[in-house]
Amino acid sequence: MKANAVWIIAVAAIVAGMIVTSSGGVSVSEEFGQATAASMREASGTVFDWATPADWIVSGTWTLKCGGPCASAEPGSIKFDMAHTMVMEGGNASHAHSYKDFAATAVATEGDNLMINGMITGSGPVGTAPIKIKLTGVGGAGMFSFELPENQHLMGEISGAIVESDD
Repeated sequence: MKANAVWIIAVAAIVAGMIVTSSGGVSVSEEFGQATAASMREASGTVFDWATPADWIVSGTWTLKCGGPCASAEPGSIKFDMAHTMVMEGGNASHAHSYKDFAATAVATEGDNLMINGMITGSGPVGTAPIKIKLTGVGGAGMFSFELPENQHLMGEISGAIVESDD
């Protein structure tokens, strides 16, 4: 099942105009000419990934609004929310989580990539916790990921896609 999910993500990335590297990373094609992650003012997208430690399939949506170019935004002006479902391999234990009350603490860029750290309140066992948000690549072909570094139920970086953005 996990191998099938990885292939589905790889095919979706190729269809969206990205190239999956042999190390599992994603390179974005230069032909799009859309806003880079670092120059966005707002973006929205999906989350779809396989999460450990309990082999969860995570699927949902997120939105980011910076009140200006995200790379130079004041942390207090950044708005972020997310909701996702989780289901264990085999269809067991399906449930949902929502995240609100995001408070950015740091914004950084690395090339065309944008990283935002902060605190967020998540439903269930997440509570109020640190979150790391990363947007990479270009507009509708870019990638989104988040990590809840102190969470024991959803470990590691969870990825998705930037579906819509502006510059």
